[in-house]
Amino acid sequence: MARPIADRVGHARGVDGDEMSEEQANIDILDALNARKYRPLTPEQRARKQQIFLKAYGEHGVVKYACKAAGVSRQTYKNWRDTDEAFKAQLPEAREEVCDTLEHAAYEQAVVGVFEPLVSMGQPVYEQIPVLDSQGEPELDSKGRPKMKRGAMLTRRVLSATLLQTLLKANMPEKYKDKQQVEHSGSIDVAGARELLQAKINALREQGE
Repeated sequence: MARPIADRVGHARGVDGDEMSEEQANIDILDALNARKYRPLTPEQRARKQQIFLKAYGEHGVVKYACKAAGVSRQTYKNWRDTDEAFKAQLPEAREEVCDTLEHAAYEQAVVGVFEPLVSMGQPVYEQIPVLDSQGEPELDSKGRPKMKRGAMLTRRVLSATLLQTLLKANMPEKYKDKQQVEHSGSIDVAGARELLQAKINALREQGE
C-alpha cells in the first residue's frame, strides 16, 4: 500500500515553519513536483484556476478550501497574490462576498432565527399522532387509551440576542454604542488637582491621629 506523499518526502512544514495537514502538504508537494515535471500553466489554465479560487474563496472565506477547489497549493496562491496585479485586485471583492455571507448568517440567527430540536430530559420530543382504524376512528389499547404513533420531531425557533446587539451596534452605532462620550473644553489643572487631593489626605491623617 502506497504511503502518502508527505510521508515519503518527510514531515512537511509550511512557509512559516508551522506544521501543515497531510492533505495540504500533499497538494504543496504535488505542486512542486509538477513544476519540475510539467510545463507551467498556460495563461488560459492559470486564469481558469484563479477564477475557481476566487469563487470558492468568496463562498467560504478560507484560503485552504479555495486552494483545494482550484487544485493549487497555498504557495501558488501567495505567488499570484504577490506578483499578479489583476488577481490581487479581485481579492477585495471576494473578501466582501465573504463578509456579506457572514452578515447574512448573523442576520438569520438574530432576526429570522434557527430551528433546533425540542428536547425534554435529554431526549428529543416527537409529535404524537393517533392511530386510526379503517373507519377513521382512533384505535384503543387494552386499557381504553388511544393508540399513538411517533410523528415528526418537534423543533423550536431560537434567536441570538448577542448577534442582534452586534448588528444594531454595527448599523446604528450612534444609538446603540457601548460608551457615552463626555466632551470637555478647556484645559485640566493636573498639578492643582494633585495638590488638592494631597491636602485632603493630610487632613484625614490629622483627624486620625
